Amino acid sequence: MALDNPAARLHALLTRLQAAGSSTVSITGAWAAALGVEASAVPGRVAAAARLLDDLDRMIARSDGSNMRAMYLQYAPRWREAVLSRERGWGSPSDALIDAGSLATLGVVADFLAVEESEGIVPPAAEIDELRRSLAEAMDAVRDAHDLPPGVRGLFLHRLHDMLWALDNLDLTGPDAVKAVPERLAGLVALHPAIRRSPAVKTVMDTVGAAWQAFTPVGDAARA
Repeated sequence: MALDNPAARLHALLTRLQAAGSSTVSITGAWAAALGVEASAVPGRVAAAARLLDDLDRMIARSDGSNMRAMYLQYAPRWREAVLSRERGWGSPSDALIDAGSLATLGVVADFLAVEESEGIVPPAAEIDELRRSLAEAMDAVRDAHDLPPGVRGLFLHRLHDMLWALDNLDLTGPDAVKAVPERLAGLVALHPAIRRSPAVKTVMDTVGAAWQAFTPVGDAARA
């Protein structure tokens, strides 16, 4: 399933959580396995996963599908409980965190939003790896760009780290988080036109522009 909407990303996370859960593994342990992180990192990552619930709520609220909204209202509490585990402690056994029917329904919502509210595309892993390498080179160029004021260098590095984090956490962020960085940097360059002359700025804008195109459907890119 594509990761182009919050329901799809939530479905992918809960599918992995369901597979990792058992009567002998705690909820924290199941999340650590599902997310591929240490147990100490679970609270922060689950908080990010919980934001998918809010994103999904807003997306469904503005959709035209009344039947889809009714389905969402029926099943959303089950998805929310699977993520937040408010009725069970995090040390409790992790079996049966979500039932198969609720997970299947979330998949239906994800398919609906992939048509109605897609945020873009997720390119193949090899292309994402190449984008990571390009971002590392762009960051090195910015660090060495003594023709840029320190504050500007810091802002560029901050945004490039944002994009790198988004690439590493696509199951939480989706295409929009990647595409937001070029838009923010374009605004920064527009406010400070003199920095366009810096070779480092050209390298950065070429890199983030390539990332924006990689996550944008061809038709949308042509219209932009």
